[in-house]
Amino acid sequence: MTESLDDAVDLLHLLDRYKVVTNKVWEDIWINELEAQFIDTMEFQRLHWVLQLGTAMFVYPDASHTRFEHALGTMEATQRIVSACVENHRRYATLPIGSYAQLLARVGGLLHDLAQMPYAHTLDLRGEGHLFETEWKNKKLRESLLGPNGFVDRAVREFFKNRSKGAEQQATNLSKNLIPDLDWILSKPQTEDSTSENHELEAPPPDKHYLCYVRDIIGNTLCADLFDYVQRDILSVGFQDRVSLRPLQFFCIKEFRGFPRLALALFKPKNPEKMREDVIFEAIEFLRKRYSLAERVYFHHAKMAASAMIIKAVDSAGLKCEEVWSFGDHSLLLHLQSLKGNEGNRVSATIANLLLRRDLFKLAYELRHRVEYAPGETVDEAKENYAKGVNCRENQRALEETLTQALGIGPESLAVYSPDPKMNLKAFEALVWPKGSKDLMPLKDLGDAKPESEELMRKHQRLWRLAVFIKRDLYDKPGFLERVQRLCKALVEGQRTDIDTLAESYAESHKEDFSGGGVSWDNRDKVVAIVRQAIMAKERGGFSFPEVKAVLTELKNQKP
Repeated sequence: MTESLDDAVDLLHLLDRYKVVTNKVWEDIWINELEAQFIDTMEFQRLHWVLQLGTAMFVYPDASHTRFEHALGTMEATQRIVSACVENHRRYATLPIGSYAQLLARVGGLLHDLAQMPYAHTLDLRGEGHLFETEWKNKKLRESLLGPNGFVDRAVREFFKNRSKGAEQQATNLSKNLIPDLDWILSKPQTEDSTSENHELEAPPPDKHYLCYVRDIIGNTLCADLFDYVQRDILSVGFQDRVSLRPLQFFCIKEFRGFPRLALALFKPKNPEKMREDVIFEAIEFLRKRYSLAERVYFHHAKMAASAMIIKAVDSAGLKCEEVWSFGDHSLLLHLQSLKGNEGNRVSATIANLLLRRDLFKLAYELRHRVEYAPGETVDEAKENYAKGVNCRENQRALEETLTQALGIGPESLAVYSPDPKMNLKAFEALVWPKGSKDLMPLKDLGDAKPESEELMRKHQRLWRLAVFIKRDLYDKPGFLERVQRLCKALVEGQRTDIDTLAESYAESHKEDFSGGGVSWDNRDKVVAIVRQAIMAKERGGFSFPEVKAVLTELKNQKP
């Protein structure tokens, strides 16, 4: 089958250069006619309005590069890897990569982010916000793009309609294979657990083992996606870091556990006993740079504040993934700002308005990952409740509600942020071909790389935190920050919830209301006791606080 597909690609000249695009990372990027067919559509052009780094632009003003630029860059990085595999087939006597696999890899690299939407990683079910499945994991989105009569299907049929005269059978065969192959490559995760020791892949369909290495090229640990976005993000945020592209020259295709896989050759073909230490170093350095971006950009405290606000605004508005996908970053904020009607829409509009003028929430409390816990600390429990459990989203909203009620503020004034602990966490899963060996092995198991892999994993884990952000005017209010921190420690870190702390905070927050109701603050202890009793009576997963009027009535009933 593969040979006939290769012949069809060659017959129809589908790999011939058609247009050239100038790119700030890769300089000239050549595209073929099929790729141009995809690019010149509304579905692909919308990537111009989807920022690559989302809320990072609130911190780094130059981080305004888009998914469109990254898609083209990933396609070019794919071509560099493919070219190395073609050359190294001769130099290392490895497996060949045919014309169809080359085309499939290029198109896959181009379209790999087609399902991206504004703030996707921020809103993703397994990302920062725990709201819904995004990208290719979203079934409705995937179906509309890769399903029968979906975007890719329509674009391919339109392309071949006027270009396959005399080669109709070959064009039909290509169409029949290209779309399901893209679906397999783009929508099948490499592994559910990036820290897993299991390197087995889901078997591809019969006679389609090439799908394994094509997917590696686009989206494994060392892949076209990484080689573009690390360079592009560094350049766009204004860092002066240098990255070497030397590893790109040493990729090849070799069998691993029954399937052809992408691998990095770590020796010279004429001297197989001499290890290429420079290739190992530069490959690991790329992953170091990725961690540096995570630490300095992806998890910057102000970026996290903006992300927490976006999550709260989208969640309050009740938007679904497919609705968010139709917007760009800025147009989504404008849409949220325009919402009217119910309380959720009011909260969304208020927060969006703050974001549009960069009035970001301030960090009031955080519980961070610790390598070693002191007695009584409950970081793992907090992760389970608020970051990775099946109910973490509901638990975050319940915590927000409890805090806003106890503090006497509106829901638009506070947001809880607690990303999945495995977000952005990748082990060195790329395969390497060491000196003097017939077999491949994961980079993370290579002697020289193993300590570095383990240390970077630990560093990534230390980036996690549960954070509570509040409006700027509340942050500057005397004594308010201390009350927030005291409440959070009672609710999140305590072995059991401290009801007294909740009652005292609620009473303090409504001091003016009680005074306005004719209650002397000399009766503070009575107020706290009434509130405490009411909280205990209404406790239900979260906590419910009494109305001020109910407390005043109870106080009057207690008077002799």
